[in-house]
Amino acid sequence: MQRGLTITAFDPDQDYLGIEVAASNERFAGSAYIYAGVEELSELAAKMDGFPRSYEDRRNHEFGNRDPGFAGGFVSITLRCVDRAGHLAVDLVLEDDAGRYPRAHAAFGFQTEPAALDYFIESLRKVERDRFGAASLCLGKPLYADPRPTAMPSAGPFARETDTGGVRGRPGEVRNLDPPEPGEDGIGFSDAGDLLQRRAAESFADFSGGGPFGIRQSPRDRKGELGGSDSQLRGTHSGAGVSH
Repeated sequence: MQRGLTITAFDPDQDYLGIEVAASNERFAGSAYIYAGVEELSELAAKMDGFPRSYEDRRNHEFGNRDPGFAGGFVSITLRCVDRAGHLAVDLVLEDDAGRYPRAHAAFGFQTEPAALDYFIESLRKVERDRFGAASLCLGKPLYADPRPTAMPSAGPFARETDTGGVRGRPGEVRNLDPPEPGEDGIGFSDAGDLLQRRAAESFADFSGGGPFGIRQSPRDRKGELGGSDSQLRGTHSGAGVSH
């Protein structure tokens, strides 16, 4: 079904014009069979012609009757302004012929543009003259972007992008792909600085104390730390031997 509003004439008669009114937007759809008057399409075109003349301008037309005792369905078409910039909206109510089909009701709307409305008005007049064909009022560009998150198949079959920039995995699980901020879980800037200072201190300790990353002292150098030279040590031992 084409998105927007389409009125199709397919059952002409000298007393009426059978039409199918079908409409849909991005989320909803509905249709109704109507026994319209012979000149009712031109009446609808005349009501819509010149819209809008002001921000408060509203135009409405109703096809059929809501009373189940009447043949055919019911359709209400209302034009209104979305804002003062000239953006238009169409509000619809559709009820199908309860005598021909199961009882059904739909109410929704969509946005359109003045140029599309002008084309729709001219098409309505042509359909009535030919007593055959279709007139369509197409959707306009939405004023606001779709807020629903988009799928991210690269992150897994259950992943969906969240508003915070993370990835939602299975129900109840949210994983953030952004790197942690300083001070959060993980190593921040201050933590990294402390770690470098500790590493530097350990390295200097290794150099001075002969640690695993320093320069080891030879046994000769370690003797010197005791305060005596080799000759002094030998003299001490020799003196000890004389006294004996």
